[in-house]
Amino acid sequence: MRTTIISLVVLSAAVAVPPLAEETSAAAEPGSTPVAQQRTMRAEAVVGGRLAWRPCADDARARCAWLRVPRDWRRPQDGAHYRLAVRRLPASGNSRGPLVANAGGPGLGASEALDIVSASPRLRRRFDLVSWDPRGVGRSQPTTRTCPAVIPGSYRPVTGPFTWQGVAAQAIAHRSVAGRRCHARNRTVGETLGTWQVAHDVEALRSALGAPRITYVGYSYGTTIGRVYSQLFPTRVRAMLLDGVTSPVPTFADVLTTSRQGGEAAWRWVRGRLAPGVLKAYRETVDILQTRTPGPGDDRWSLWAGVSRSLAGGASAPAAVTDIICGTAAAAATPCPPTAGSVPSRLAATLQGSPIVTLVDCVDRSGRPGSRRLAAAMEGVDPVPAQNVLRFGTLCSGAPETSSALPTARGIRLRTAPLLVNGVGDQNTPFAAARRTARAFPGSTLLPVDTTTHGIFLLAGSRCVDRIGVRYLEHRRPPAGSTSCPTPGGER
Repeated sequence: MRTTIISLVVLSAAVAVPPLAEETSAAAEPGSTPVAQQRTMRAEAVVGGRLAWRPCADDARARCAWLRVPRDWRRPQDGAHYRLAVRRLPASGNSRGPLVANAGGPGLGASEALDIVSASPRLRRRFDLVSWDPRGVGRSQPTTRTCPAVIPGSYRPVTGPFTWQGVAAQAIAHRSVAGRRCHARNRTVGETLGTWQVAHDVEALRSALGAPRITYVGYSYGTTIGRVYSQLFPTRVRAMLLDGVTSPVPTFADVLTTSRQGGEAAWRWVRGRLAPGVLKAYRETVDILQTRTPGPGDDRWSLWAGVSRSLAGGASAPAAVTDIICGTAAAAATPCPPTAGSVPSRLAATLQGSPIVTLVDCVDRSGRPGSRRLAAAMEGVDPVPAQNVLRFGTLCSGAPETSSALPTARGIRLRTAPLLVNGVGDQNTPFAAARRTARAFPGSTLLPVDTTTHGIFLLAGSRCVDRIGVRYLEHRRPPAGSTSCPTPGGER
């Protein structure tokens, strides 16, 4: 049974786990410089390097198992552990080893990842496709408590003059209430959910699979897992494809910069594809909304936020944005030439709604921005891309400052340099950030795609990206450095 990638699956096959043996690996602690401050870590792996596989109750094709890992890899000797749900689709042909995949989120698990990569018959034939529910996701421990919802809109003046400083200050104060409660509810487990811990889980999984190296595919937050795993265990990577690539600099100062860059790139890409009459209707409608609201929900902030959320649709984004603009314009009695409906990005919708999103990011990233820094990042920007800054910049408002921030990635040398895929107009993981991550991997290849879509390989219907990506994973042959791909859906 196949699943959609935006729904979390329940892994119901209970599988016994054998006692765990110990092996030694070197790994840098969070916040340390790569290599300079490394210390030896003890990693747990299943005896004999094998997992106890059983048929998955919800998918006749798949095999399920449990993997036990230390609750805290910094103190594995404490004896506390988590049990992680693992899922595998055995190769239908001669296997070249495990291909481990993560669909991102944070918050997506094994079923979602395997649903994506198994769509390729060649990958299905050549690799044992493996994924897992990361800590706090799906059936894996620990259990997290749902974060309280942030009530939208109450901190923004509906009409009249405003300043970004005022909006930023009110947004941080408003969202800090939910942030403090979220982290208080998950205080006992929060610090154990960061990507540094997850990367060690991946290494334990590799050892348990009995594989000298893994092939890895990561989307969105899954690219963070892949990057950190490469920093810690570079000799264990056979090949790595990262799609929707996060920044190598894990600070909120960087978040403000990249979210502004991404918002501006996405809005510029879509604006260039809107009909002149729609752009005219947008400007006239915004002017009207500065002084009055035609009806409930028909205000400038709803318009700007709605447009911002719709930018990730790639080829379908102009139609989605047109629908939103013309809908609000109609309420304001402004003429607007409508366009047929659209299809949203499949991965973009997964970024909201899970406590794991907040908890993981707030462990990984340092430097919560104050209102002045947040406002400065929005000054001089069109209000549509400014919504991207506001959304990501306040993600950890109210959360305690982390003591486990990730180190900046640089100089990661792999046996086979990774292939990175990114939309030139992706606002969630901006192309500028992907370019910086590519520089952190000497010899890597960054494949630009003319789209705003977040998550492209085997997801967006791009024959160009899918062909290049499958060939790279199978044969470790990247495309020429000048290669790019057209807009998915617009290929000939």
